[in-house]
Amino acid sequence: MEEIVRKIAEQFLEEGAKKVIKQTVIESLRKKEYKNLLKDLFKKPLPLDRDLNIGLNKVYVEPFYKKPIEGKNNQSLKINLWDLWEENRTKFLLVLGQPGSGKSSLVKKLASEWAEKNREPYPKQIFKYKLYVVQLRNLPEEFKEKPIEVLEKYLKSELGEAYKPYLWGEEVSYPFEGFNKSILLLDGLDEFVMNYNLSEEEVKNLLEGLHDGLKNPQCYVLITSRPNYLSEKTLNDLNGRLEFKVLEIADLN
Repeated sequence: MEEIVRKIAEQFLEEGAKKVIKQTVIESLRKKEYKNLLKDLFKKPLPLDRDLNIGLNKVYVEPFYKKPIEGKNNQSLKINLWDLWEENRTKFLLVLGQPGSGKSSLVKKLASEWAEKNREPYPKQIFKYKLYVVQLRNLPEEFKEKPIEVLEKYLKSELGEAYKPYLWGEEVSYPFEGFNKSILLLDGLDEFVMNYNLSEEEVKNLLEGLHDGLKNPQCYVLITSRPNYLSEKTLNDLNGRLEFKVLEIADLN
């Protein structure tokens, strides 16, 4: 009897180990595919130059945030966005710009750079973090009321066929491992607003929900939008009480 129990236990442990190994391999492949997709999106030929095969990576100029130097008039330091996060200068960034000004290009650049540098030896500690890129226009209307819950379900592909995850036309399978120690790049708040005709109050509530849901996890958030969907009063509120740093894409150079 003891021998039978021992064999059953060994078989159970062996099967369990196989499942763990299989799951580990699947997750590793998913992460690799996700990184390759982020790299490819940045290299993909631009719509007007497909015959020339010129990708965004060939023409993109990296933007910098200008930090004024204390005590020196009209002088500033150039800091890239990774440094803002690395030095924990801000957790929430709202980048505003007109159509075609480079908001989505910025998101693709950051995503591609993370995909290249998310491996040892890490050039900065921030590259150890997980990174999720989401086009907000792909989310359901419920996102305005339950942003964290809907975002998590979307990243887990749990919203059904109607809301299958895509990034710029490419289907994506996110290696989602929670929001702690992560970077969220949320592109196109204005498109989500247009899709569901949100009022300014609803937009403000949505941003408050994101802020309140993500302020405790070690998480950094960048949101892009056209500026005309947010009043000056709302922007001031975001910049003050909600700790959003509001940047104009035109000022990043």
